[in-house]
Amino acid sequence: MGSEKREGPYPLFYRDDIVAWFTGNYAQVEREISGIANEEVNADPEIVRTTYLNKFRIEPLRWGYKNISIELPEKLTQAPNGEGRTLVVPTLYIPFEGNKGILMFKPEGVKPWSVGVFFEGNNLVVELPAIDYDIEEFESLYEGVKCNLETGVARLNRDVEEYNRGLGLVINKAINKKADMFNKKAEFVRRLKLSVKLDGVDSPSEKRDPPPVIAERAPTPKVEKPTNETRDEYLDPGYYNRILETITAAGTQLERTASSFRDLDEPALRDAILLGLRTTLTYSATGESFTVDGKSDIMLKRGHAVLFIAECKIWAGEKNFLASIDQLEGYLTHRDNKTAVIIFDKGKTIQTYGVIKKVAMKHGNIISELKPNKGDWLEFEFRNSKDPTKFGSLAVLRFHLPPCPLSERKKTSNLKAKRGAKARSRSKVAHTKARKRTNRPEKGP
Repeated sequence: MGSEKREGPYPLFYRDDIVAWFTGNYAQVEREISGIANEEVNADPEIVRTTYLNKFRIEPLRWGYKNISIELPEKLTQAPNGEGRTLVVPTLYIPFEGNKGILMFKPEGVKPWSVGVFFEGNNLVVELPAIDYDIEEFESLYEGVKCNLETGVARLNRDVEEYNRGLGLVINKAINKKADMFNKKAEFVRRLKLSVKLDGVDSPSEKRDPPPVIAERAPTPKVEKPTNETRDEYLDPGYYNRILETITAAGTQLERTASSFRDLDEPALRDAILLGLRTTLTYSATGESFTVDGKSDIMLKRGHAVLFIAECKIWAGEKNFLASIDQLEGYLTHRDNKTAVIIFDKGKTIQTYGVIKKVAMKHGNIISELKPNKGDWLEFEFRNSKDPTKFGSLAVLRFHLPPCPLSERKKTSNLKAKRGAKARSRSKVAHTKARKRTNRPEKGP
């Protein structure tokens, strides 16, 4: 459509390793900063920080739906009766800003596209299936593409924003490490009583250079809430949210097929959630894992580091819910700070998150509610009972598996009654035939 060269076709939403992309970038940042001379980092750490923020920052993707354009190339097809038929192949040109590489990764809950797309400059080019100038069919196809792109990119952008927030922390950590090394070297030279060779020349002791200026540590970026210095952060930025999103997706599937899961007990429901975690996440997910005071329902580990611990419970009232938090705390060490309670509500009406929040706030170690994530779960800050100076996150996720409706129970009961009547009838007939055979007179020779 334009003068730009068209590239493609490329698959869309097909790779599952976006976290590997992020962690690879973090590792590359650390390697590059560690290779810079200490003096260069010390000269102006803010320039180094800005340089690497600009280099490794990933720009979220934004669509320009108001400026979408369309081409309508015609296509001649051959009908079975031999007659030619002219169809139109609507081709959408969707403007965008940001990093188009995001589109190769698979968002949570969005299927990969079976048809490739093209890029022409800053336009995503999507060829729709051929249609017979049917405006309703076109609108249906167009809205489907638009909805799929909006949903997928919104979820990917959320991961990208978490990555960008973590990038500043990684850069600061690398700069601070260089500053610490520079300061260590400066202190060593200052206390050394021998002349130091600089560029191969002995500097006389009476003309020794003054000690280097102590390097300033890179400033810590502002965060919404001050973090505790003693907190152990094992999870990659954003991965805690991804775990909760994966559990939400698995629990939502249970809700949609409640007839198959409503009669299962707690361990069986837990296994259904575990299956979702194992097939989606890269870290080890286990059930009934020994830890401290018992066996946790769900545990995610990376090597020997425990990343996440969750307890599953069927809702049985306020007292039982608070006891489940106590039980979860019993599984934690002073290092563990990412947790969840997963509730399966089998009541006729679901317990609202408002009710659950009021109950949770009664617990002695719950401090405050953190920002909820679009109502998919609640998240609280809690004090670690093993070390009151440490804090962590406790999420509460709730899934509704209501009992079988009355009409369905009646149908099931009637069906069982009919089957029982048929079985009794068959048994009676067989008994009558057997008795007749027994009472039949013997025939003569």
